[in-house]
This record gives sequence, structure tokens and C-alpha cells, in this order.
Amino acid sequence: MRTEAGGSSSVSDDTDEIDEPHGKKGKRKTIYGLDNDKWYRANNAKPEVAKAISEVNGEPDFDTREEVYNKYREAIIAVFRSSKKGIHQVIHQVCDGFFLDYRHMAHQFGYMTGAPPLTQNVKTYLRTFLDNIEMFLRNQVKTVEFQEELVAVEGKCETEGEGSNTMKDIFLLRAACQHFNTGSGWRVMGLQSRAALTS
Repeated sequence: MRTEAGGSSSVSDDTDEIDEPHGKKGKRKTIYGLDNDKWYRANNAKPEVAKAISEVNGEPDFDTREEVYNKYREAIIAVFRSSKKGIHQVIHQVCDGFFLDYRHMAHQFGYMTGAPPLTQNVKTYLRTFLDNIEMFLRNQVKTVEFQEELVAVEGKCETEGEGSNTMKDIFLLRAACQHFNTGSGWRVMGLQSRAALTS
């Protein structure tokens, strides 16, 4: 908050500086995309809460860490809101374990927005997109070279990748780029210019 001429108060445009005490009245800045009641209701963590959060920094089990983060969602929001530094840096200082698994951020996002995490939707539709590319290329690219390379990549996924399809997905994206003559592999997925793929 800042006081202007005449004694009136207004909210700073810098969200980092907003730290309104619980129950204080007055106009507040709307944070679009978030549950504003949760955003402004969150108070700074008490010492025992901060200690409980930091104690799971070295905990290897996701569920154990998530149980603590789920219990203290508002305290984590308060860290986000009151930070005058980068969120990434502050979260590392307070609860480093938060970045050990992407699902922690996904669940925090769900709590702060009132919407389910989007990770599963992205995963589902990306898989469908890649599967469609594969069906298209198998149908359109009849060269022996392509068919042999695809079989070889699938074999590597099973032996070297332990069943992971990441190598195959990259191969399919590159093959699609070559088929459509679009140049570098990033053009199928990306919107911004990037360095050409060389490996």
C-alpha cells in the first residue's frame, strides 16, 4: 500500500508489494486467473509452519512432501505474494523440495486457481498428436530408409530407453519436418525461432 496526497490509499501496481493484513478493508488489485480470496487471505507462515515445510526439503518421497505442502497451501501462497525476488529463488530458499517433482506445482496451481491441473490434458493431447503424426508418416512415407530407421528407433526405445518413447517422438517430429519441408525440427511444435537441430 502507498499513501498519496490528501491521505487516500491505493494499491501498488507491483503485486510483490501487496501484503494486506487479514481483515483490512479497501480496494485491492485483482489478480486475474487466481482465486483472489485465497491470494489475499494467506498470511505469512508462522515459524513452526516454515520449519515444517523446510523439514521435507530432503525428503525423497513425493507423497510425504505433498502431504506437508497440501497442509500449508496458504503459507506457500504467502511466500509467492510477499516475495520481492524471483519466485523460483524464494521457493528454493523456503521449500526446496517443491521443485523435486512437477506435480507439486501442478497441485499448487489447482489450489490457487480453483481449476484442475492441466498436466494430464497436455500429456493426453500431446500423445494423441504424436500418434497421429506416426500414422500419417507410415501411410505417406513409403521409403525403405524411413521404415528401417523407424524400426531401429523403436528397438532403441525398448533396449536403451527402457520402454520410453522420447527418442521415437523426436524422430517422428524430425521426420514430419522433412516430409513437409519446413526445415528445423522446432517448426512443428514451436512458435519462436530456435537454432537448427544438429543431432
